[in-house]
Amino acid sequence: MDDRTSMEPIDHQNVLVLNVGSTSLKYAVVEPLSGNKTQRGLVDRIGQQDGEAPNYEAAIEQMLAQVDFRSIGSIGHRVVHGGSFFPATTRVTSDAIAALRLLDPLAPLHNPPARQVIEWMWNRFPSLPAAMVFDTAYFAKLPEMATRYAVPDNWYREYGIRRYGAHGTSHEFAIQRALETMQRELPTAIGPRRILSLHLGGGSSITASLDGVPIDTSMGFTPLEGIAMGTRSGDIDPGAIFYMQRQPGWNPDKVESALLRDSGMRGLCGDSDMRTIEARADAGDPNATLAIDHYVRRIQKCMGGYAVLMGGIDAIVFTAGIGENSPRIRRSVMDRFRWLGFELDEKQNVAPNWREGIARLTPRNRSQSVFAIRTDEEWAIGRSAMSVGRVT
Repeated sequence: MDDRTSMEPIDHQNVLVLNVGSTSLKYAVVEPLSGNKTQRGLVDRIGQQDGEAPNYEAAIEQMLAQVDFRSIGSIGHRVVHGGSFFPATTRVTSDAIAALRLLDPLAPLHNPPARQVIEWMWNRFPSLPAAMVFDTAYFAKLPEMATRYAVPDNWYREYGIRRYGAHGTSHEFAIQRALETMQRELPTAIGPRRILSLHLGGGSSITASLDGVPIDTSMGFTPLEGIAMGTRSGDIDPGAIFYMQRQPGWNPDKVESALLRDSGMRGLCGDSDMRTIEARADAGDPNATLAIDHYVRRIQKCMGGYAVLMGGIDAIVFTAGIGENSPRIRRSVMDRFRWLGFELDEKQNVAPNWREGIARLTPRNRSQSVFAIRTDEEWAIGRSAMSVGRVT
């Protein structure tokens, strides 16, 4: 074990938050108590022909040239998958990095570059406290009936095959904001608040929660399960995977790559950006229309199942890039939920009245609420990293 493990509180210095994507590095200097960002930036299309950096080390150098380290007390790293090793935010140590390396196969688009950045920063700034904040941590205490798959028991016991979820940092932030708003507006409501959180972006997932505690989520062992996404397939019959692996010219790695990078919206219509897909659909493109219809249908099927599990829905939250910015997707999704008492205010849906990152999309006198909430993973990561304490 490292000898850098003693702790003292961090309550006054900013957190440098690093959010590593499959081809990007987002960074922000966050005041963890207020959420204020004194600096933020993005290095995009890393490693691509027209990219802003040839690799992640070069991207880090660009970031370091911009950030004022004099106010930074710690670093918070966003990590997509923590597996069973990391059920909570964890201090960066050499042992933690070694364990993290074993999880690369569970989120092959995100974990390897995130780990590389964590390791590089740890070696570059060994005296600066750092924490890993995991998307899966929010779901660490899901009930067993929600996490287990109906597969041989030794798959679970020996190989950790179970549901871990993803986007937990975003879901937890959005759900807590919704709970705070509902408590102000309906303080005398009886029973647990039943909330569906829809994180809709390049990656998409849905979480059902009771009073902020998750009871189920759509992503599973990896971020490939669930509803269709920008380039990921979401749920698919495993038999189709085995069938493709047996075809000439195909193997497990090639099939996995196709399901991660060439499926979802891209597989259905050739584009992965919902803005482009909506524009094509508006112009009458049948493939783009199919992609949108498929996306919405899969969302609705998942939401309907969760409505049954919770015995109803009190609030639906749209967050992330598509959820926050696409009136069309919100309208299409909500069209099938009128029978549960949800009435979307179309004026608010088209032009939300944002107040402190929250927009109500239903009339205030309705007991069922729909919110658009601007997720702030940077703030959430900063707070979580601060809670770990200082490593000295």
